[in-house]
Amino acid sequence: MLALGLAALLPLAAVDRLRRAAAAEELALWRSLAAIEVEVARSQGWLARRPAAGAAQDAAPALDRALAET
Repeated sequence: MLALGLAALLPLAAVDRLRRAAAAEELALWRSLAAIEVEVARSQGWLARRPAAGAAQDAAPALDRALAET
């Protein structure tokens, strides 16, 4: 009976790993989009130049927290 219960949990673990991988990929895409938007704003003169860290990286902790909450 325990073996059946464990066997039923294996697909759930795989789905959870896939969900986490998809969320990490989505986070990377949002970071890339933020970096592109910052560079466009800078090139248009809408945003003053910032230190090397950049505004896109400033948003990274908030995005990481949002991912952790999912």
